[in-house]
Amino acid sequence: MSSTRSKPTPHRPKPVSKVGLLAFALLLVLLAIKLWPRSSAATESAPAAKQRTQEAYAPAPAMPLDQAHIEPPSVTALEKSLAEYKAVSVYPPWSRPLGEETADKLRWNATVVSDLPMDDREGANLIYHFGADRWTVPFDEPFVSWIEVLDHGKRIPVRVVEANLISAEGGRAGTVAFHDDGVDGDAAAGDLRYSASFVPAKNPQLAKKGQQVRIVALIDAGGIKRQISRDFAYAPRKVADIVAAHEALRDGNLVVTLDVDVTEKGLYTFAANVMTSGGAPIVFGEKSATLDTGKQSVEVVMFGRAFVEKGEDGPYVVQDIRGMRRFIDTDEQNFYFTYPQRLQTQAYKHTQFSNAEWDAQEKRDTIANFERTIDETRAALANGETQPHPAPTVDPTQDLPTQVTPPTKSRP
Repeated sequence: MSSTRSKPTPHRPKPVSKVGLLAFALLLVLLAIKLWPRSSAATESAPAAKQRTQEAYAPAPAMPLDQAHIEPPSVTALEKSLAEYKAVSVYPPWSRPLGEETADKLRWNATVVSDLPMDDREGANLIYHFGADRWTVPFDEPFVSWIEVLDHGKRIPVRVVEANLISAEGGRAGTVAFHDDGVDGDAAAGDLRYSASFVPAKNPQLAKKGQQVRIVALIDAGGIKRQISRDFAYAPRKVADIVAAHEALRDGNLVVTLDVDVTEKGLYTFAANVMTSGGAPIVFGEKSATLDTGKQSVEVVMFGRAFVEKGEDGPYVVQDIRGMRRFIDTDEQNFYFTYPQRLQTQAYKHTQFSNAEWDAQEKRDTIANFERTIDETRAALANGETQPHPAPTVDPTQDLPTQVTPPTKSRP
């Protein structure tokens, strides 16, 4: 979506105090801390991932930065933020324990099926589910979705009046047939759960490029008609194959090497999860890189501290190995491809891994900047400068730079 913005009237900028600048910079740092991936020390079980909802989301309009009133940070607040940053940066953002805060990595391709009202009238007990076997579909694989309606928790017959594929690019892209006969993706005949199966990449309109797609169905159950929808993502073409995976213990970390055959040059992110032999989650790892076409290798580092903290010996199981083709500044959607096999590691001892905290230049720089900001803020407040001048002018049409390639670990 684009919009026309009038140019601001030229004016001479007001001088900005140190505290004002520090307050503005602190907001960016605090945002980075808030978005930093966190994890729980307890990883005995994998909690459910955060739900994806089917309803459209409209964020509240943000106040322009040049109109926001930024209060000067206190030394106490800065020191608290520094302590929080040190706590969350024990692990790098690209490899953290699998726990409550990172459950979306473990259930990365799971769909969410919510209880949604079939009948909006007060006292009605009809609800519907519009589910699917996954939320993103690799190239040339089928997507299976299903519909059921429950009355007081018991399924009732449903008539799917019509169901259409709607793409963000071209509108209606075809029809979808739901059935309850135990074939072609339907789990069991006559169970009153109606299923549909099709291969998105074989649809000529969807195969053009990765785009947002929705199934919109009109259903009739219990005397009520309702239009329902289910979104999904898919890979419209083959861009790369993960053809093999192997591992090694290096510098106290588990390094998983993926042999990749790339057919489309671009920016990719690779990821995998590591479990104990008994199935308990340990750690995930991610790696982003711009790849040329051809055969090459990508290393995904699993941070060693997670194995020490877990306290269980190998062999470990590397699973959910996947890659994502990323698009920046284009209208094409990111899409995934997977490596279906699991990799069993050697019988490593957990004591062979490093217990060191993550250490990289960016972390040292962030801590140094925090400490310098604390010192300067303390000095400014001591000199009686308690009220900041207006924050520096920021063009709201310009995005802040985004780092798309995670940093590598500088030393064990």
